[in-house]
Parts: sequence; C-alpha cells; structure tokens
Amino acid sequence: MVRAWHSMILSAGLRATVEQRGLYPDCRRPDIVVPDYCDGRELQLDFSATHPCLPTNLPHASRNRGAAASRREQEKRRHYSDCSGLFEPVVCEHHGCWGAAASKLLRDLSRRAGASLPGITHHQFHDFWLKALGVSLQKAMAHTILNNAEGWGCANSAIQELLSAIVHV
Repeated sequence: MVRAWHSMILSAGLRATVEQRGLYPDCRRPDIVVPDYCDGRELQLDFSATHPCLPTNLPHASRNRGAAASRREQEKRRHYSDCSGLFEPVVCEHHGCWGAAASKLLRDLSRRAGASLPGITHHQFHDFWLKALGVSLQKAMAHTILNNAEGWGCANSAIQELLSAIVHV
C-alpha cells in the first residue's frame, strides 16, 4: 500500500521519500515524508489497516461506517503527537473504507494533479487512484494470508497457489 501511495504522490508532482529514518529519537519512522507539502512544511504519513470486526472495533463499527478507521487514526495521531511538521494517518479498513484523513489527502492530491497534469482532470486522477489503492489493499491482504497460511492451518497447496497468483499479478 505504501508503494501505491508513494507513486500517487509522485504523479501529483510532489517529492516524497519512503521510511525516512532519523526524524525521531526513538525507532519510529513515518512510512512516507513529503517535503514542502503545504507552506514549506513537510507532511509525514503513517499507514495502517484495520478490521471493523475486531473485538475492540465491533461495538463502534457495527453502528458507524468507518468507525474502525477513525479509531485507528486517533491512535496514530497520539503515537505521532510530537511531529514537528504536518502528520496524517492513512488508514483503511479491510473492507475498503478509507479513514477521513486518507480521503482528504486523496482529494487534495487529485486537485494538485488536475492542476498540473495536462489532459487529466482531478476526477479522473481520483477515480484511477481510488481503484489502484483498492487493488493494492487486496494484494497486501492476500500477501499477509499467504505468508501466514501454514500458521493458521491453511497449508493446502491449492489455496497457496491461488493466493500467490493474486499477490504476483
């Protein structure tokens, strides 16, 4: 998922680095750093996926779409509360619902791309990348299942071949 967002940021005409070290005295490192994002301030992005059916999410997610993503965004904001620049958590739920910060970032990148890429409207950019991010999410989940299949008792070679084919598309 990080690679897909990185590609999207670059295609919107911005510079970005992946997993830049040394920004914090501890081992934390944001997944993507975009220098000069807004008014000369850098933007730090940290990614996460969550599932609305996790026991901690279920009471909220059963009533409100996106509640699991919202809870995870709050956790990420607390974790990076000492960020010196701008920080945005990029969170999605396994069913494909993006958190508010990720949705806002996608809209902003789409507007920037629409203004700088000839022949492409911001709507086209947004639609393309929303679909590409959905595929990226599904591939990441298939990769996780494939890597953990034996530990979960799913050592069936047919299942592993199917998941491997999805991951390597």
